[in-house]
Amino acid sequence: MPNPPSLATFKSHQISQTLLKQFCGKANDKCSRPSDGKIRVFDKRTGQSKLKTKGAIGFLEASRELLGSLEKDWGKIENKFNAVISHIEDETFFNSPEDLATVRGMIGLHFIRSFLFQRMLGKAETESFIELLNQVQDKVIEQQAFRVLWLNDLVEMVPQMMKEHMKKALKIIESCKIEIAEAPSGHNFILGDTPVVNLTMDGRVGLQEGVGLSTSDIVFMPLSPRYAASLTQKHSGRHIKLNLGLLRFLNKKTKHQAIRWFYAVPL
Repeated sequence: MPNPPSLATFKSHQISQTLLKQFCGKANDKCSRPSDGKIRVFDKRTGQSKLKTKGAIGFLEASRELLGSLEKDWGKIENKFNAVISHIEDETFFNSPEDLATVRGMIGLHFIRSFLFQRMLGKAETESFIELLNQVQDKVIEQQAFRVLWLNDLVEMVPQMMKEHMKKALKIIESCKIEIAEAPSGHNFILGDTPVVNLTMDGRVGLQEGVGLSTSDIVFMPLSPRYAASLTQKHSGRHIKLNLGLLRFLNKKTKHQAIRWFYAVPL
C-alpha cells in the first residue's frame, strides 16, 4: 500500500522578498531601490513597531507537497520584478510589455496569496489537518487506504484550485490598464500584509468587506516607497505625481485593509 505524501512544512513567503526589499533601509527622493537592511513593521493590534529583516516577515508555514509546484511558477514572476523599478525611473517601463506583464502578475499573485493563502494553508489549519489525519487508525486497512486517497486528492486539488483562482484574477487584471503613481517628495507609500488594496467609492475595502477585483473602483499596489501601480479602465501609460492628501488617503486604506501588519521604510 502506498504511503501518503508528506505534509512537512516550510516557510513560504506570502509577500515577495523582491517586493519587501524595496522597503528596506533608508529611502529618499533619489533612492527607490534601498539597500537590503531592515523594515519598520507596525502591529495594528498593539500599536507597536519594530525593525525586522525582510526574511523574517510576511511568510507562512505551508506544506511543500501542496505548494512546491506553485512556488516555481510564482518565482518566475517575482524574479522579473527586480528590473521594474529602474525602468520606471528611466521612463522605459511603459515601453516594455514584459515589465507591464510582470506588474500585472505581481498584483495577481499578491491578491491571491493574501486572501487565500493564509486562510487555506496557514500553520494552524495545516496542523489541524495533520491532527485529523492522525486520528485515523493505521491498523485498519480500509481506513488507511482512505487516508492515502484523501491526502493524495488534497495534494492534487489545492494547487489546481490556486492556479484557477490566479487565472481568474489575471483575466480581470489583464482587462485593465496600468498607471504608475509617484509619492510626493519627502513622503512614502507604506505596504500592508495584503499588498493589493482594492476599494469602492462608498468606502468598503477588500474581500473581508465584500469587495472583489471585479467590483472595485480603485485597485493599487505599492511597488516601492516611491511608486505604486494602479489598475484603471480609462487611461494607460500615465505616470502621475500624487499630492500629499491623496498619498495619505491611499496609505490610510492600506492600513485599514491590512489584516494585522503594515510595513514602512525606516527613516
